Order: sequence, then C-alpha cells, then structure tokens
Amino acid sequence: MAGLGQLDKIAQKLSVDLLNKLGGTCDIEIAGDPVIDPYTHMPTGAVGDSTTIEDIACLPPEDFAEYLINDTTILSGDAKTGIANQSLAGNTIKDDNSWFIHKDRDYLTGEITENRYKIIKTMPVSGGNSTALIEMQIRR
Repeated sequence: MAGLGQLDKIAQKLSVDLLNKLGGTCDIEIAGDPVIDPYTHMPTGAVGDSTTIEDIACLPPEDFAEYLINDTTILSGDAKTGIANQSLAGNTIKDDNSWFIHKDRDYLTGEITENRYKIIKTMPVSGGNSTALIEMQIRR
C-alpha cells in the first residue's frame, strides 16, 4: 500500500474528532511481551515492560444487547467501547492481555473514578484501507 487514500484520511480524522467532542477519557495498558531465553528460545515466565497510553478519547462503555449475550464469547456484564486507532501511536492492543481504564468524572464534585476492564477482543473498523476505530469487548 503506497499510503493513505483520501477516504482513509477522512475516516481517521472523523473518528478522532468525534471521540474528542463526544467521548470520555481512558487509559490503555498493554502488557509486555514474554521474555525469551536466548539459549532455549523458550519463554522464561517473565514479562517485559508494559506500555500505558494515557488520557485518550474513547466511547463510554456500553453493555451488550441482551440478545447478543451467549455465555460463551459474550458474558453477562460484558461491555463494548472504542478508541481511535491513531490514539495508539503505533502500539497494538493484545486481546486478553491488555486493560481498558475508563475515567468517569463527576461534574458536580470534579472527582474522577477509574473503572478497570480487561480487553477481551478487539475489532478494527476500517475507513478505506486502514483502521480508523478499534472497537473492544471489555469485561470487569
């Protein structure tokens, strides 16, 4: 691919603009990669440094519709959310090994409450040839 097409640029800008205007704020914490033993080429059990992307715009968590809950892939209490792909600054969210931390502000007191969710599954939403939005299934 030679670069972003016009539709890609529009979709990416639109996703960032809408989330900044209408969304909430969150952090994404991505676990580090397993440390590999240089002699055996097997994981040592240790994990490298995690990456945290702070204060990015996101869709507030929304419960899945009741008819989508199947108690296998989507459990009762699971929610969906989304962030603009550009907010990840080139990082990749690892399904089942990353965290979504939603920051909920009480506008009367100014107090911020953080709600931590495990990212179960990510689903890219494309506008043209590149990902504009990352939808996520999250679980407490």
